[in-house]
Amino acid sequence: MRQYSIFRQAIFVLVILSASTLAKAEEIDPVNYAFANYLGTGFYQTSGGAVTVFKIPFSYTPDQPTDNIISWRLPVTVGFFNFGFDEIGVIELPEEVGTLSFVPGLERQYHPSLHWTLIPYIDFGLSKNFSSKEDIIIYSTGLTAEYQLAWIDEQHLWSNKIWYAAHHLLSTEKHDDFATLQTGLDISLPWHPSLSVADMRWTVYGFVASYIRPIRFADENNRVEKVNSSVELGITLKSVMLGEKYFWGMDQIGIGYRDEDNIRIWRLVWGSPF
Repeated sequence: MRQYSIFRQAIFVLVILSASTLAKAEEIDPVNYAFANYLGTGFYQTSGGAVTVFKIPFSYTPDQPTDNIISWRLPVTVGFFNFGFDEIGVIELPEEVGTLSFVPGLERQYHPSLHWTLIPYIDFGLSKNFSSKEDIIIYSTGLTAEYQLAWIDEQHLWSNKIWYAAHHLLSTEKHDDFATLQTGLDISLPWHPSLSVADMRWTVYGFVASYIRPIRFADENNRVEKVNSSVELGITLKSVMLGEKYFWGMDQIGIGYRDEDNIRIWRLVWGSPF
């Protein structure tokens, strides 16, 4: 009960912080590398240039004698050549890290029924831009509702998410935020590529996202572009056995293509595509 109370209070604090951010519209600064943790690993092409992002979704789940599991989210995100979307040129092989983000958080899994899983989370962390020497505070909160369904002797996933994320530069009053509603399907195909790994299978996925608070990017002329919606389609190879053995518990790897208004993204899937 104490763990639940702390989790609920933390979400309440983040909601208050989010409301204060929404009230300061005159200080908004277009989104940059600070949100890479939530955009995911991939190659991003905008009218202002290109950017490469690598997210390593580390996590830790201690042993717990309960179905309501609390886990630590420990993602590390790196970018190259100071990947503010208004400053990056052609992607090349990077020689050094330009930005580094570490945004730890807590999530808790609830199982209200056999098929449904509810996963609220909170994050709070820092991002460092080694080129401009900027330090940024990042915080986020959200809820995922997952439904497991069986069809043609395979297990499939219907995922629904709502989340809010914001950042503040420590050196100035500039900040930015976005809020998203997303729904998607991850469908397991009835073909298993390996007889030696019994649980290996292909999946195809897709999702649609609507931004309640749009993501803003600065183009090459410093004009602000807004992303109001996005669609992504992709394919993954899924195996819990291989994930636990070789990929730090990440049971899916794959690739997806996302179209977000003026932004084109080839995203590398490492873990859940959602």
